Amino acid sequence: MRVRCVHPGLTEELRFQLETRTVDSIAHSGRADCSGLECGLVHVVYGLGRWAGLDGYYIADTDYSGYPMWYPAVFFQIVDPRSSRYWQPSIWTPPGRAGSWARVILPWAADHRFFEDLVNGEARAVAAFKRYRELMDLEFADDPARQTAHHLQDAWVQCPSCDDAWEVKDRVSEMIRCPYCKAIWLSPFGVNSPME
Repeated sequence: MRVRCVHPGLTEELRFQLETRTVDSIAHSGRADCSGLECGLVHVVYGLGRWAGLDGYYIADTDYSGYPMWYPAVFFQIVDPRSSRYWQPSIWTPPGRAGSWARVILPWAADHRFFEDLVNGEARAVAAFKRYRELMDLEFADDPARQTAHHLQDAWVQCPSCDDAWEVKDRVSEMIRCPYCKAIWLSPFGVNSPME
């Protein structure tokens, strides 16, 4: 899933469009602005969640602090609505937050301490999120005009930039990253679906 930040936060214009209850919930959530996110940019959604009565997205800021933060969904426009195959429904509900839910990566969904460990820089949590982040970043094409890697044979592809070849392990993702020069290309195996 990818979303575009269309509101920098709880502006007067947005307050006018929303119900008072929603405005109060946003103010109470502590996420009344999109600090760290640039308005107009498209962001990968690393998880969905409902907290304080609000639906929201877990998005990493532009400086990439190492973990995603939850932002109210009303600040964004959905650009690519496809759900990540890496999301799992959480099997826990935070204490005192009835009606809360989340769809996040498996280690997070299974362990309510995972996010706290991630924020605190615990090595296991950081490594797990980094691995899933890479998978989700490449899962759906961000630009249908991006050049496609050259398909050689079977699962082998060649980088149009550095001409090195490698065997692709994940043939489902729409994009692939050259392990040598780190350039990102459309996968010749993925089902490329244009974004708005």
